[in-house]
Amino acid sequence: MNPATPPTKRRYDNRKSLPARPLTILIIVGTFVFFVLTGIELVTTKEPLSLVDITMELLENSLLAGAMVVMAAIASETRILRRQHRLLIDKVTEVAADSEKWRQAAQDVVADLNRAIDSQFSEWSLSEAERGVALLMLKGFSHKEIARLRSSTSATVRQQASAIYEKSSLPNRSEFVAFFLDAMLAPADMRHSPASSDPDAKHSLQK
Repeated sequence: MNPATPPTKRRYDNRKSLPARPLTILIIVGTFVFFVLTGIELVTTKEPLSLVDITMELLENSLLAGAMVVMAAIASETRILRRQHRLLIDKVTEVAADSEKWRQAAQDVVADLNRAIDSQFSEWSLSEAERGVALLMLKGFSHKEIARLRSSTSATVRQQASAIYEKSSLPNRSEFVAFFLDAMLAPADMRHSPASSDPDAKHSLQK
């Protein structure tokens, strides 16, 4: 079974079917007005009407009735478009509010992740320089790129990376990145405090 259409979407779709019924009513009303006007003209005219006069009267009345129908149709369509416009504005406002909620939630998650990473670096007793190198490593920069960004040398960055691996009890860069990646992808109930003192223990970030 297809999922139910959201209320807002359903309301918007209903607006599309509105013009058909009012237009039919307007045509009926216009026809009625045409016959009424024609009848009044024929009844109130005392002089005999020629075929040309009758034709002109019919033409004038049909033009008048048609103009009334067109004006009423335009007014009806304008009201429908205004309702659709208001509905669209409401939908855009709703989407913007949901987007803002998601952005705030994402910021909270990133803030929590940054705090967890910083806490892990503190547990490993990384120096400020090593923290900077470690963060850039997590972002995927190579040693050469890290050296350029930090105005350092590749040799210095490699030494700092080796110190990071030693303090974290992780053998290489792949394991270092996997340590944090696995923790972020692990279910919440499987996350626990990392046992960094035991290189064989399963590492994970604190939630």
